[in-house]
Amino acid sequence: MRNIKLTIEYDGTDYLGLQLQAKGRTIQGEIEEAIFKLTGARSRLTASGRTDAGVHALSQVANFSTESKLPCETIRSGLNSYLPRDIRVLAAGDVPEDFHARKDARGKVYEYTVLNREVSSPLRKRYAYFYNYLLDMNAMKKAAAQLIGEHDFSGFAASNLDVKSTVRRITRLDIDLINAEIVLSVAANGFLRHMVRYIAGTLLEVGRGKLSPDDISEMLRGKRRAGPVAPPHGLCLKSVHY
Repeated sequence: MRNIKLTIEYDGTDYLGLQLQAKGRTIQGEIEEAIFKLTGARSRLTASGRTDAGVHALSQVANFSTESKLPCETIRSGLNSYLPRDIRVLAAGDVPEDFHARKDARGKVYEYTVLNREVSSPLRKRYAYFYNYLLDMNAMKKAAAQLIGEHDFSGFAASNLDVKSTVRRITRLDIDLINAEIVLSVAANGFLRHMVRYIAGTLLEVGRGKLSPDDISEMLRGKRRAGPVAPPHGLCLKSVHY
């Protein structure tokens, strides 16, 4: 039995997320169907983590087991021949039998993109959150600095989480202005569900003056909830580290 690691890029706009659902299209479902068409056998795909409906990925990592003897280059090109155009396998390779895309991940980087100008963009509407308010970037950076380090991020996550701990360590949180787009880049040893979207929504509220940078400490102490949660289409999984 071989263990195949995939690096995957996708536009999540038209999907209910990565994880299989009872009804509706998912990234996992499309890839597993492509594996079946290519190899003639059913395989279960294990990803580094789920992405929600509408969220994108530049470099998602996943693995699956197969008895197929096809070369890795054929697996990559073969899967792409069966996949829809908004999902692409960038690389495929053999890895040790005990490699697990989720359990072995040591960190991830997400980017959240905000289009901050007076007029929306037809070309960026799937990938950037249009936000036409004047923002104080210095206040946003001051607030972001308080999120770096190890904290309990339960106030920056969806409710009713099924996790052992809500403590995560953010190692980097950059805010860059590129033309008219504000890009939040967040690196951490792990993320809670909706965590980056809550961070993005909170920092935008700080930028508008609706929240103070000093409010962040209260959120981390559980004195108040973060938010609002930013919409999913501005979020992209940039990389996974092992």
